[in-house]
Amino acid sequence: MSNRLNDSPCGSPTIQDEVDFLSDPSTYPGKDAPVTTIETHMAWVFLVGDEAYKLKKCIKRPGMDYSTRAARRHDAFAEVRLNRRLAPTIYRGVQRITRGPDGALRLNEDGDVVDWVVHMRRVPGHASVHAHIEADSLTRSHIRAVADRLSRFYRDSPTVGLNPSAYIERFHSRLDFNEDVLRTPAYALNASLISDATERLRNHIDGHASDLSARASRVVDGHGDLRPEHVYLQPYPLVIDCIAFDRGLRLLDPADELSFLSMECTQLGAEWVGPELFDVYSDITGDHPTPSLISFYQAQEACTRARLAIWHLDDGDDVDAAHWRNEAERYLLTTVAEMERAKP
Repeated sequence: MSNRLNDSPCGSPTIQDEVDFLSDPSTYPGKDAPVTTIETHMAWVFLVGDEAYKLKKCIKRPGMDYSTRAARRHDAFAEVRLNRRLAPTIYRGVQRITRGPDGALRLNEDGDVVDWVVHMRRVPGHASVHAHIEADSLTRSHIRAVADRLSRFYRDSPTVGLNPSAYIERFHSRLDFNEDVLRTPAYALNASLISDATERLRNHIDGHASDLSARASRVVDGHGDLRPEHVYLQPYPLVIDCIAFDRGLRLLDPADELSFLSMECTQLGAEWVGPELFDVYSDITGDHPTPSLISFYQAQEACTRARLAIWHLDDGDDVDAAHWRNEAERYLLTTVAEMERAKP
């Protein structure tokens, strides 16, 4: 078996060749099932029966580089390793796309390796916290089980020893970056709303630097993207799709991660989730974040979500620009509201 890697950036075969190959049911012998192909910002996901395969796109953005096959290989193995922490039964491993002497592509067979895919057990969409909220079927028992799983993970994870001054600087850098993006003239967002949100955040960081610095000692290598659509309830909580490409984005205070999940659940209409999460978290870890801290964390996460929402306008002519402007401004309004709650 050859392990030689074809590492030309997005070369031959092209990523589109690989997408076509993975979209073909004949690629998966013994799987008498159609292939459902889902495109995301950074990858394609191929659903085949009870399994899923993820192929990274050939892209390069600030802080993320999938432009070579070697980079995509590294990220695929990192994704499996990191996600097995909170979803050990989902992430089955990494498989090779190979090309034989006849030039045909094959999955996990002999030949020159041309790319790598993450192999997963398929999780039903209806089992996510997001889906349960939309179906009005999410219970307090569900959320307390999620909080128990996450809290034990945070409690048992080593802290990273982040310098307190560096922790404060991270908030400033993130806010400056968010504001620069949000003020891009082409996005045409409400400038007064941006100013209100960012000034409130900046004033809070400056005025509460001592309290925020004290949280640096609790920072762990966490998940990094703890949204309701990444948390599943079957039959016990599983959390998928952590950020694998940038460790810095995973280095978080557990209270920040839980605040993000709480904020996103509130956006979906389940504002009761946050108190349940923190009740269990405090019992298990002995950490009791103040309401002001939680509101600040929710506000700065909402500001980041505003930036991510408006970035959709860069995706091409088919984007619903009005929708994403409304989403960005909705998150900015959340930022303002949470900063109002964060006042002493």
